[in-house]
Amino acid sequence: MPAPSPLPFHPACGALAREVRRLGGRDAAPAYRPDRACAAGCNCVERLLGTAAYRRECAAGALFLLEDWAPRWREWARAAFGDDGDVLREIIGADHRYLLCLRTPCSGDFAAEAAAIGRRCGLPVRWLTVGLDELAAALAPAGARGRAS
Repeated sequence: MPAPSPLPFHPACGALAREVRRLGGRDAAPAYRPDRACAAGCNCVERLLGTAAYRRECAAGALFLLEDWAPRWREWARAAFGDDGDVLREIIGADHRYLLCLRTPCSGDFAAEAAAIGRRCGLPVRWLTVGLDELAAALAPAGARGRAS
């Protein structure tokens, strides 16, 4: 199985981080902080999808996109790959087969940004609507530990 995408996993995840705090308590999010309780999963996408679905999508070639990443994507891509669109498409296309845009109950409309990112990467855009059940399950132990301390 290919390694999970190293592409933009922003630590705050905006509206999603607010929902994380609501579901797991303030001590569960952001879960990457060493002074906070930890939650299961290696990043916010895995926590949102659940490990099995996350690994399945990674193995299929997904490049993940959340609404909060869309406005900053061009800035990130330019910093990582420069202004050469061919280089960007070659590198991203080597490991990814499609742009998987994740819609949550917290998401607004980012279809225009997603379409532009898909074109820039040379990837077809797919959408997946996900609930927050997997996220809540991943955060439950961390929230319990955070409340107990």
